[in-house]
Amino acid sequence: MVLIEQPKRMPFSVSQMIDDYASAFFFAKHVFRESGVARGHFEFLAAYTTGLDTNETLFTSLKAATLAAYGLKFCYPALVQRSRIYYGLALNGLRTAMQSLTEATKSTTIVAMMLLGTFETLNCENINSLSSTDAHMSGAMRCISFRANQILKSHHGLQLFLQTSWCRLVTSILRSRPIPEELIETRRQAAKYLSTDDPAWKLSEIMEKLAKFRAELKLRVPCDNIEVVNIAAGLDQDLSTLAENMPVEWDFQRILAEQDPELVFGSYYHVYPDLWMACIWNFIRACRLVLLKEIRSRAGSSPDVILLDLSSRHDCNYAELDTVVEFLTSEICATVPQFCDYLQDLHVEVPITKTEVPTTASVYHLFWPLLNAAQSTSLDSQRCWIIDRCRNIGHTTGIQQVFALADFLETREDIDSWVDRNDEEKLSSLNIGRGA
Repeated sequence: MVLIEQPKRMPFSVSQMIDDYASAFFFAKHVFRESGVARGHFEFLAAYTTGLDTNETLFTSLKAATLAAYGLKFCYPALVQRSRIYYGLALNGLRTAMQSLTEATKSTTIVAMMLLGTFETLNCENINSLSSTDAHMSGAMRCISFRANQILKSHHGLQLFLQTSWCRLVTSILRSRPIPEELIETRRQAAKYLSTDDPAWKLSEIMEKLAKFRAELKLRVPCDNIEVVNIAAGLDQDLSTLAENMPVEWDFQRILAEQDPELVFGSYYHVYPDLWMACIWNFIRACRLVLLKEIRSRAGSSPDVILLDLSSRHDCNYAELDTVVEFLTSEICATVPQFCDYLQDLHVEVPITKTEVPTTASVYHLFWPLLNAAQSTSLDSQRCWIIDRCRNIGHTTGIQQVFALADFLETREDIDSWVDRNDEEKLSSLNIGRGA
Protein backbone atom coordinates (compact mmCIF):
# COMPACT_ATOMS: atom_id res chain seq x y z
CA MET A 1 0.00 0.00 0.00
CA VAL A 2 1.40 3.39 -1.04
CA LEU A 3 0.68 6.29 1.28
CA ILE A 4 0.25 9.64 -0.43
CA GLU A 5 0.71 12.80 1.56
CA GLN A 6 -2.40 14.94 1.64
CA PRO A 7 -2.05 18.61 0.62
CA LYS A 8 -1.57 20.82 3.66
CA ARG A 9 -4.64 22.84 4.42
CA MET A 10 -4.54 26.59 4.03
CA PRO A 11 -7.25 29.01 5.07
CA PHE A 12 -10.11 28.21 2.70
CA SER A 13 -10.36 31.66 1.15
CA VAL A 14 -6.62 31.85 0.39
CA SER A 15 -6.42 28.28 -0.90
CA GLN A 16 -9.49 28.67 -3.08
CA MET A 17 -8.24 31.99 -4.44
CA ILE A 18 -4.88 30.46 -5.46
CA ASP A 19 -6.60 27.44 -7.02
CA ASP A 20 -8.92 29.73 -8.97
CA TYR A 21 -6.01 31.84 -10.22
CA ALA A 22 -4.12 28.72 -11.29
CA SER A 23 -7.14 27.27 -13.05
CA ALA A 24 -7.94 30.52 -14.86
CA PHE A 25 -4.30 30.85 -15.92
CA PHE A 26 -4.16 27.29 -17.27
CA PHE A 27 -7.37 27.65 -19.27
CA ALA A 28 -6.27 31.03 -20.64
CA LYS A 29 -2.70 30.11 -21.58
CA HIS A 30 -2.34 26.33 -21.94
CA VAL A 31 -5.60 25.37 -23.67
CA PHE A 32 -6.74 25.88 -27.27
CA ARG A 33 -10.00 27.80 -27.56
CA GLU A 34 -12.99 25.96 -28.97
CA SER A 35 -13.31 26.98 -32.63
CA GLY A 36 -15.70 24.35 -33.94
CA VAL A 37 -12.80 22.54 -35.61
CA ALA A 38 -11.41 19.34 -34.10
CA ARG A 39 -7.69 20.00 -33.67
CA GLY A 40 -6.64 18.46 -30.39
CA HIS A 41 -5.15 20.39 -27.51
CA PHE A 42 -7.57 20.47 -24.57
CA GLU A 43 -10.32 22.41 -26.40
CA PHE A 44 -12.62 19.89 -24.76
CA LEU A 45 -11.38 20.46 -21.21
CA ALA A 46 -14.11 22.82 -20.04
CA ALA A 47 -16.78 20.35 -21.13
CA TYR A 48 -15.29 17.54 -19.04
CA THR A 49 -14.38 19.54 -15.94
CA THR A 50 -17.89 20.64 -15.00
CA GLY A 51 -19.11 19.07 -11.77
CA LEU A 52 -15.69 17.85 -10.68
CA ASP A 53 -17.01 16.81 -7.27
CA THR A 54 -18.34 13.68 -8.99
CA ASN A 55 -14.91 12.53 -10.23
CA GLU A 56 -12.06 12.77 -7.76
CA THR A 57 -9.39 11.48 -10.15
CA LEU A 58 -10.10 14.12 -12.79
CA PHE A 59 -10.30 16.74 -10.05
CA THR A 60 -6.84 15.88 -8.68
CA SER A 61 -5.34 15.58 -12.19
CA LEU A 62 -6.60 19.04 -13.06
CA LYS A 63 -5.23 20.41 -9.79
CA ALA A 64 -1.85 18.84 -10.51
CA ALA A 65 -1.62 20.38 -13.99
CA THR A 66 -3.00 23.82 -13.17
CA LEU A 67 -0.95 24.33 -10.00
CA ALA A 68 2.21 23.11 -11.76
CA ALA A 69 1.65 25.47 -14.70
CA TYR A 70 1.00 28.44 -12.42
CA GLY A 71 3.76 27.62 -9.93
CA LEU A 72 6.43 27.08 -12.62
CA LYS A 73 5.46 30.18 -14.58
CA PHE A 74 5.53 32.51 -11.57
CA CYS A 75 8.25 30.67 -9.61
CA TYR A 76 6.21 29.51 -6.61
CA PRO A 77 8.02 26.36 -5.36
CA ALA A 78 5.35 25.71 -2.73
CA LEU A 79 2.68 25.47 -5.43
CA VAL A 80 4.84 23.15 -7.52
CA GLN A 81 5.31 20.91 -4.49
CA ARG A 82 1.56 20.97 -3.84
CA SER A 83 0.93 20.03 -7.47
CA ARG A 84 3.12 16.95 -7.02
CA ILE A 85 1.00 15.81 -4.12
CA TYR A 86 -2.10 16.07 -6.30
CA TYR A 87 -0.21 14.17 -9.00
CA GLY A 88 0.35 11.29 -6.58
CA LEU A 89 -3.31 11.28 -5.60
CA ALA A 90 -4.33 11.27 -9.26
CA LEU A 91 -2.02 8.34 -10.02
CA ASN A 92 -3.60 6.34 -7.22
CA GLY A 93 -7.03 7.16 -8.63
CA LEU A 94 -6.00 6.03 -12.11
CA ARG A 95 -4.59 2.77 -10.77
CA THR A 96 -7.96 2.07 -9.21
CA ALA A 97 -9.81 3.05 -12.40
CA MET A 98 -7.63 0.71 -14.48
CA GLN A 99 -9.01 -2.26 -12.56
CA SER A 100 -12.37 -1.79 -14.28
CA LEU A 101 -12.75 -1.59 -18.07
CA THR A 102 -15.85 0.55 -17.62
CA GLU A 103 -14.03 3.08 -15.45
CA ALA A 104 -10.82 2.97 -17.51
CA THR A 105 -12.59 3.87 -20.74
CA LYS A 106 -14.65 6.75 -19.38
CA SER A 107 -13.83 10.06 -21.04
CA THR A 108 -13.10 11.60 -17.65
CA THR A 109 -10.46 8.93 -16.96
CA ILE A 110 -8.87 9.54 -20.36
CA VAL A 111 -8.78 13.31 -19.79
CA ALA A 112 -7.16 12.71 -16.39
CA MET A 113 -4.37 10.71 -18.07
CA MET A 114 -3.83 13.47 -20.60
CA LEU A 115 -3.59 16.09 -17.86
CA LEU A 116 -0.95 14.01 -16.11
CA GLY A 117 0.92 13.84 -19.42
CA THR A 118 0.88 17.64 -19.47
CA PHE A 119 2.07 17.69 -15.86
CA GLU A 120 5.08 15.59 -16.92
CA THR A 121 5.83 17.98 -19.80
CA LEU A 122 5.65 20.95 -17.46
CA ASN A 123 8.02 19.28 -14.97
CA CYS A 124 10.33 17.54 -17.47
CA GLU A 125 13.81 17.44 -15.89
CA ASN A 126 15.80 16.03 -18.82
CA ILE A 127 15.40 14.31 -22.17
CA ASN A 128 14.94 10.94 -20.43
CA SER A 129 11.74 12.24 -18.83
CA LEU A 130 9.97 12.20 -22.20
CA SER A 131 9.02 8.59 -21.54
CA SER A 132 6.81 9.67 -18.62
CA THR A 133 4.68 11.88 -20.86
CA ASP A 134 4.60 9.14 -23.49
CA ALA A 135 3.35 6.60 -20.95
CA HIS A 136 0.31 8.69 -20.01
CA MET A 137 -0.59 9.51 -23.62
CA SER A 138 -0.11 5.90 -24.68
CA GLY A 139 -2.47 4.81 -21.91
CA ALA A 140 -5.03 7.40 -22.97
CA MET A 141 -4.85 6.22 -26.59
CA ARG A 142 -5.31 2.61 -25.55
CA CYS A 143 -8.38 3.46 -23.47
CA ILE A 144 -9.89 5.43 -26.35
CA SER A 145 -9.42 2.45 -28.66
CA PHE A 146 -11.47 0.19 -26.38
CA ARG A 147 -14.52 2.44 -26.79
CA ALA A 148 -13.73 4.15 -30.09
CA ASN A 149 -17.15 3.49 -31.61
CA GLN A 150 -18.82 5.59 -28.93
CA ILE A 151 -16.10 8.19 -28.27
CA LEU A 152 -15.48 9.17 -31.90
CA LYS A 153 -19.13 9.97 -32.55
CA SER A 154 -18.89 13.19 -30.51
CA HIS A 155 -17.00 16.39 -31.33
CA HIS A 156 -15.19 16.35 -27.99
CA GLY A 157 -14.40 12.67 -28.42
CA LEU A 158 -12.70 13.42 -31.74
CA GLN A 159 -10.66 16.11 -30.03
CA LEU A 160 -9.62 13.61 -27.37
CA PHE A 161 -8.50 11.21 -30.07
CA LEU A 162 -6.61 13.83 -32.09
CA GLN A 163 -4.62 15.06 -29.10
CA THR A 164 -3.45 11.56 -28.24
CA SER A 165 -2.93 10.70 -31.91
CA TRP A 166 -0.54 13.61 -32.59
CA CYS A 167 1.48 12.68 -29.53
CA ARG A 168 1.72 9.00 -30.49
CA LEU A 169 2.67 9.77 -34.11
CA VAL A 170 5.52 12.09 -33.10
CA THR A 171 6.74 9.64 -30.45
CA SER A 172 6.69 6.73 -32.90
CA ILE A 173 8.72 8.70 -35.46
CA LEU A 174 11.13 10.04 -32.84
CA ARG A 175 11.81 6.62 -31.32
CA SER A 176 11.57 4.59 -34.56
CA ARG A 177 8.87 2.41 -33.04
CA PRO A 178 5.91 0.76 -34.77
CA ILE A 179 2.64 2.62 -34.46
CA PRO A 180 0.43 0.72 -32.01
CA GLU A 181 -2.24 -1.32 -33.77
CA GLU A 182 -4.94 0.31 -31.67
CA LEU A 183 -3.94 3.73 -33.03
CA ILE A 184 -4.00 2.51 -36.64
CA GLU A 185 -7.45 1.01 -36.21
CA THR A 186 -8.82 4.00 -34.30
CA ARG A 187 -7.50 6.34 -37.00
CA ARG A 188 -9.44 4.35 -39.59
CA GLN A 189 -12.61 4.75 -37.57
CA ALA A 190 -11.96 8.46 -36.93
CA ALA A 191 -11.64 9.10 -40.67
CA LYS A 192 -15.39 8.45 -40.95
CA TYR A 193 -16.12 11.51 -38.81
CA LEU A 194 -13.33 13.94 -39.76
CA SER A 195 -12.63 15.95 -42.88
CA THR A 196 -9.98 13.91 -44.64
CA ASP A 197 -9.32 16.88 -46.96
CA ASP A 198 -7.99 18.87 -44.02
CA PRO A 199 -4.21 19.45 -44.38
CA ALA A 200 -3.66 18.32 -40.78
CA TRP A 201 -5.33 14.97 -41.47
CA LYS A 202 -3.41 14.52 -44.73
CA LEU A 203 -0.19 15.18 -42.84
CA SER A 204 -1.11 12.64 -40.16
CA GLU A 205 -1.54 10.00 -42.88
CA ILE A 206 1.98 10.68 -44.18
CA MET A 207 3.32 10.67 -40.62
CA GLU A 208 1.80 7.22 -40.12
CA LYS A 209 3.74 6.00 -43.19
CA LEU A 210 6.90 7.73 -41.96
CA ALA A 211 6.62 6.08 -38.55
CA LYS A 212 6.20 2.66 -40.21
CA PHE A 213 9.24 3.36 -42.42
CA ARG A 214 11.38 4.39 -39.43
CA ALA A 215 10.35 1.31 -37.44
CA GLU A 216 11.20 -0.98 -40.36
CA LEU A 217 14.58 0.70 -40.77
CA LYS A 218 15.39 -0.08 -37.16
CA LEU A 219 14.63 -3.73 -37.91
CA ARG A 220 16.77 -3.44 -41.08
CA VAL A 221 13.79 -4.00 -43.36
CA PRO A 222 14.50 -2.77 -45.99
CA CYS A 223 18.29 -2.96 -45.82
CA ASP A 224 19.32 -1.97 -49.36
CA ASN A 225 20.49 1.66 -49.41
CA ILE A 226 19.00 2.42 -52.83
CA GLU A 227 15.61 1.07 -51.74
CA VAL A 228 15.74 3.08 -48.51
CA VAL A 229 16.62 6.27 -50.38
CA ASN A 230 13.79 5.74 -52.87
CA ILE A 231 11.20 5.17 -50.13
CA ALA A 232 12.42 8.23 -48.22
CA ALA A 233 12.33 10.36 -51.37
CA GLY A 234 8.79 9.19 -52.12
CA LEU A 235 7.58 10.22 -48.66
CA ASP A 236 9.43 13.51 -48.98
CA GLN A 237 7.64 14.15 -52.26
CA ASP A 238 4.30 13.48 -50.57
CA LEU A 239 5.16 16.12 -47.97
CA SER A 240 6.35 18.59 -50.61
CA THR A 241 3.15 18.09 -52.60
CA LEU A 242 1.07 18.67 -49.47
CA ALA A 243 2.94 21.92 -48.77
CA GLU A 244 2.60 23.11 -52.35
CA ASN A 245 -1.16 22.50 -52.41
CA MET A 246 -2.20 24.03 -49.11
CA PRO A 247 -5.55 25.86 -49.17
CA VAL A 248 -5.20 29.61 -49.61
CA GLU A 249 -6.37 30.20 -46.03
CA TRP A 250 -3.27 28.31 -44.84
CA ASP A 251 -0.92 30.75 -46.58
CA PHE A 252 1.57 32.60 -44.40
CA GLN A 253 3.64 35.72 -44.90
CA ARG A 254 7.42 36.02 -44.96
CA ILE A 255 8.27 39.42 -43.55
CA LEU A 256 11.68 40.99 -43.87
CA ALA A 257 13.00 42.37 -40.62
CA GLU A 258 16.01 44.35 -39.56
CA GLN A 259 18.74 42.18 -38.12
CA ASP A 260 17.74 41.26 -34.58
CA PRO A 261 19.74 38.25 -33.40
CA GLU A 262 17.61 37.85 -30.30
CA LEU A 263 14.12 37.86 -31.80
CA VAL A 264 14.77 36.74 -35.39
CA PHE A 265 17.32 34.39 -36.90
CA GLY A 266 18.46 35.73 -40.25
CA SER A 267 16.52 38.42 -42.05
CA TYR A 268 12.90 37.29 -42.04
CA TYR A 269 10.13 35.72 -39.99
CA HIS A 270 6.71 34.23 -40.65
CA VAL A 271 3.21 35.36 -39.74
CA TYR A 272 0.43 32.77 -39.83
CA PRO A 273 -3.34 33.31 -39.73
CA ASP A 274 -3.48 30.85 -36.84
CA LEU A 275 -0.82 29.19 -34.68
CA TRP A 276 -2.32 25.76 -35.26
CA MET A 277 -1.53 26.25 -38.94
CA ALA A 278 2.04 27.14 -37.94
CA CYS A 279 2.21 23.87 -35.96
CA ILE A 280 1.15 21.83 -38.99
CA TRP A 281 3.57 23.64 -41.32
CA ASN A 282 6.38 22.97 -38.85
CA PHE A 283 5.47 19.29 -38.59
CA ILE A 284 5.73 19.05 -42.38
CA ARG A 285 9.20 20.61 -42.22
CA ALA A 286 10.27 18.38 -39.33
CA CYS A 287 9.14 15.25 -41.18
CA ARG A 288 11.07 16.34 -44.26
CA LEU A 289 14.20 16.91 -42.18
CA VAL A 290 13.92 13.38 -40.78
CA LEU A 291 13.69 11.97 -44.30
CA LEU A 292 16.44 14.15 -45.79
CA LYS A 293 18.74 13.10 -42.96
CA GLU A 294 18.13 9.48 -43.92
CA ILE A 295 18.71 10.19 -47.60
CA ARG A 296 21.96 11.99 -46.85
CA SER A 297 23.26 9.21 -44.60
CA ARG A 298 22.34 6.48 -47.12
CA ALA A 299 23.89 8.22 -50.11
CA GLY A 300 27.17 6.78 -48.84
CA SER A 301 30.36 6.94 -50.83
CA SER A 302 28.71 7.99 -54.09
CA PRO A 303 26.26 10.74 -53.12
CA ASP A 304 26.48 12.59 -56.42
CA VAL A 305 25.30 9.61 -58.46
CA ILE A 306 22.45 8.70 -56.08
CA LEU A 307 21.24 12.26 -55.50
CA LEU A 308 21.37 13.22 -59.18
CA ASP A 309 19.36 10.12 -60.01
CA LEU A 310 16.80 11.08 -57.36
CA SER A 311 16.58 14.61 -58.72
CA SER A 312 15.85 13.29 -62.21
CA ARG A 313 12.94 11.18 -60.94
CA HIS A 314 11.46 13.59 -58.41
CA ASP A 315 10.50 17.24 -58.49
CA CYS A 316 13.19 18.23 -56.00
CA ASN A 317 16.82 19.15 -56.39
CA TYR A 318 18.29 16.46 -54.14
CA ALA A 319 21.69 17.26 -55.61
CA GLU A 320 21.46 20.43 -53.50
CA LEU A 321 20.41 18.50 -50.41
CA ASP A 322 22.29 20.69 -47.94
CA THR A 323 20.60 23.79 -49.35
CA VAL A 324 17.15 22.22 -48.93
CA VAL A 325 17.97 21.24 -45.34
CA GLU A 326 19.19 24.72 -44.45
CA PHE A 327 16.06 26.24 -45.99
CA LEU A 328 13.78 24.00 -43.90
CA THR A 329 15.67 24.73 -40.67
CA SER A 330 15.47 28.47 -41.37
CA GLU A 331 11.74 28.17 -42.06
CA ILE A 332 11.22 26.54 -38.65
CA CYS A 333 13.28 29.28 -37.00
CA ALA A 334 11.16 31.87 -38.80
CA THR A 335 8.07 30.62 -36.95
CA VAL A 336 9.57 31.20 -33.50
CA PRO A 337 8.72 34.93 -33.20
CA GLN A 338 4.98 34.21 -33.48
CA PHE A 339 5.17 31.18 -31.18
CA CYS A 340 6.97 33.35 -28.63
CA ASP A 341 4.61 36.31 -29.02
CA TYR A 342 7.40 38.53 -30.35
CA LEU A 343 5.39 40.10 -33.17
CA GLN A 344 4.55 43.22 -31.18
CA ASP A 345 8.20 43.61 -30.16
CA LEU A 346 9.28 43.64 -33.81
CA HIS A 347 7.37 46.90 -34.39
CA VAL A 348 6.15 45.80 -37.79
CA GLU A 349 2.53 46.07 -38.88
CA VAL A 350 1.13 42.58 -39.33
CA PRO A 351 -2.38 41.27 -39.94
CA ILE A 352 -4.47 40.55 -36.87
CA THR A 353 -4.19 36.81 -36.31
CA LYS A 354 -6.77 34.49 -34.82
CA THR A 355 -6.66 33.99 -31.08
CA GLU A 356 -8.07 30.46 -30.70
CA VAL A 357 -4.53 29.22 -30.00
CA PRO A 358 -2.68 30.94 -27.13
CA THR A 359 1.06 31.19 -27.73
CA THR A 360 1.90 29.17 -24.60
CA ALA A 361 -0.40 26.33 -25.68
CA SER A 362 1.25 26.27 -29.11
CA VAL A 363 4.71 25.81 -27.56
CA TYR A 364 3.84 22.18 -26.72
CA HIS A 365 3.97 21.54 -30.48
CA LEU A 366 7.27 23.36 -31.05
CA PHE A 367 9.56 20.88 -29.26
CA TRP A 368 9.90 18.36 -32.10
CA PRO A 369 10.42 20.88 -34.95
CA LEU A 370 13.08 22.76 -32.98
CA LEU A 371 14.82 19.49 -32.11
CA ASN A 372 15.02 18.54 -35.79
CA ALA A 373 16.07 22.01 -36.90
CA ALA A 374 18.90 22.20 -34.37
CA GLN A 375 20.09 18.69 -35.22
CA SER A 376 19.97 19.31 -38.97
CA THR A 377 21.66 22.69 -39.30
CA SER A 378 25.34 22.93 -40.12
CA LEU A 379 25.48 26.45 -38.68
CA ASP A 380 26.71 26.74 -35.10
CA SER A 381 25.12 30.19 -34.90
CA GLN A 382 21.70 28.75 -35.76
CA ARG A 383 22.03 25.88 -33.29
CA CYS A 384 23.06 28.32 -30.54
CA TRP A 385 20.16 30.61 -31.42
CA ILE A 386 17.70 27.72 -31.10
CA ILE A 387 19.19 26.71 -27.74
CA ASP A 388 18.93 30.29 -26.52
CA ARG A 389 15.32 30.60 -27.70
CA CYS A 390 14.45 27.33 -25.95
CA ARG A 391 15.70 28.70 -22.65
CA ASN A 392 13.85 31.95 -23.23
CA ILE A 393 10.64 30.03 -23.92
CA GLY A 394 11.19 28.06 -20.73
CA HIS A 395 11.58 31.23 -18.68
CA THR A 396 8.54 32.94 -20.21
CA THR A 397 6.16 29.95 -20.12
CA GLY A 398 7.41 27.83 -17.23
CA ILE A 399 7.37 24.70 -19.43
CA GLN A 400 10.44 22.77 -18.29
CA GLN A 401 10.58 20.48 -21.32
CA VAL A 402 12.16 23.23 -23.43
CA PHE A 403 14.98 23.57 -20.87
CA ALA A 404 15.52 19.81 -21.22
CA LEU A 405 15.64 20.25 -25.00
CA ALA A 406 18.22 23.04 -24.72
CA ASP A 407 20.40 20.94 -22.41
CA PHE A 408 20.23 17.98 -24.78
CA LEU A 409 21.06 20.09 -27.84
CA GLU A 410 24.13 21.43 -26.07
CA THR A 411 25.51 17.89 -25.82
CA ARG A 412 25.43 17.65 -29.65
CA GLU A 413 24.37 14.03 -29.35
CA ASP A 414 22.36 12.82 -32.31
CA ILE A 415 18.76 12.09 -31.29
CA ASP A 416 18.76 8.74 -33.11
CA SER A 417 21.94 7.73 -31.29
CA TRP A 418 20.34 8.77 -28.01
CA VAL A 419 17.24 6.67 -28.76
CA ASP A 420 19.39 3.63 -29.60
CA ARG A 421 21.48 4.06 -26.46
CA ASN A 422 18.37 4.59 -24.35
CA ASP A 423 16.76 1.44 -25.74
CA GLU A 424 19.93 -0.59 -25.15
CA GLU A 425 20.15 0.60 -21.55
CA LYS A 426 16.56 -0.46 -20.93
CA LEU A 427 17.20 -3.87 -22.44
CA SER A 428 20.35 -4.27 -20.37
CA SER A 429 18.49 -3.38 -17.19
CA LEU A 430 16.05 -6.20 -17.97
CA ASN A 431 18.92 -8.61 -18.81
CA ILE A 432 17.41 -9.10 -22.25
CA GLY A 433 19.67 -10.50 -24.93
CA ARG A 434 22.41 -11.59 -22.51
CA GLY A 435 23.86 -15.05 -22.42
CA ALA A 436 23.25 -17.33 -19.47
